[in-house]
Amino acid sequence: MLKSALRNTLLLASLACGGGLMSLATSALVSTRGVPGPLLSMAERPVAAAVTLAALLVPATLLAIVAGRAINAVVGVFVLGASLAVLAMQCGTVEDLAFGGGSLMAAAIETAVWSAVVAVLALIVFIASGPLPDLPRRSGRWTSELADSGTFLFLLASLAAPAVAWVLLASPSKGQAIGATVVGSVAAGLLGRLLAPRTQPVLIFALPILAAAGVQFLLATRGGGSIADAFAAGTLPRNAFPMPIDWAAGSMCGVAYGLGWARSMVRVPDPTADMPKRVVRG
Repeated sequence: MLKSALRNTLLLASLACGGGLMSLATSALVSTRGVPGPLLSMAERPVAAAVTLAALLVPATLLAIVAGRAINAVVGVFVLGASLAVLAMQCGTVEDLAFGGGSLMAAAIETAVWSAVVAVLALIVFIASGPLPDLPRRSGRWTSELADSGTFLFLLASLAAPAVAWVLLASPSKGQAIGATVVGSVAAGLLGRLLAPRTQPVLIFALPILAAAGVQFLLATRGGGSIADAFAAGTLPRNAFPMPIDWAAGSMCGVAYGLGWARSMVRVPDPTADMPKRVVRG
């Protein structure tokens, strides 16, 4: 009981400190509209904003590793996602994108970049925290785990994230945008674990973001006038509402929930069950 209390205290402390750290980046993200912009590229000084954000992600990732080693790697990635969500809540919405000179193509590109960043961060947390206790690695290298056939199943499961988010999105408000990405990513994490129960769920944290980037790219190439005109007319597609940082934070938080939910639904086979047995001759 004492051990559980210490873990919970450590988790809460990591969440509080991580959120406080990431909120320090708001001043660097201020755009010409006077508020933290929805995209890094819309900041008054984009390079400085990127450097500041990267610098703050380092200690935030260390806090995630602390939580991951104390509990498990999935919880560690959740801590990192929740920390980023604090910053995302303070950043601009699609309205700021539309009337601040942004574009859906820029949003799609930045979302894809966030997908790569989250993949690297999740891998770091897993390497430092170790594989999930109920899912031992089947090989000695993480590269082998990432190249596992289950990764393709993770990609298929990730397509559920933008689809579920589309159903839930009713307004471009920041809270609803992040909430929809979280719930959509819960579905992706749940399906991913059910489809690939023997694969370490590292890349599943990044793939919903990549799927969202693909949807944004399709919307950007569809044409039909400016994003500002579409927003003013109320015809902007709902999948354009969440911003890149919303997807980054929502995916890490939501996938972690989905993986935890699926844990009670799957029975992980012995990873050595299909290995040839060594015959010992007397």
